[in-house]
Amino acid sequence: MTSHVPRVGLTTTEYADLADRVAVTRSRFAGCVADIAASDRRPDAIATAILAHLASVTASALPPAAQTLWSDRIARPLKTDPAKPLPARAVRGIASWPGARIAGLVDALAEIEAILVETENEARNEVFYAEFSRAYS
Repeated sequence: MTSHVPRVGLTTTEYADLADRVAVTRSRFAGCVADIAASDRRPDAIATAILAHLASVTASALPPAAQTLWSDRIARPLKTDPAKPLPARAVRGIASWPGARIAGLVDALAEIEAILVETENEARNEVFYAEFSRAYS
């Protein structure tokens, strides 16, 4: 398993802040993925879910592994700049995509969510281990 959290150089407070920031972004992705699943992957509903939950997300808000996925599998197919929020007109264009391309986009969203969950858990574990070590050393 690849770690998405730096192992050195962060204080307990910085790990806690990282976990909190990732949790906010993770909840956006979780909401988007849940809305897509509830819509039976209809293209118009996918576009609506992405705009509702992820319109303001940029690559810089994501861990490095997720940044690559965001750039390659979300921003590039939408023909947008990964460093900028997703423009509504690009997202609405999903409605004209073939099913396989839409499936790839949805899978990428789920993969990014999984990376965010893992990153949040790792950061929270670092906080726990530091507090545990302080308490029992």
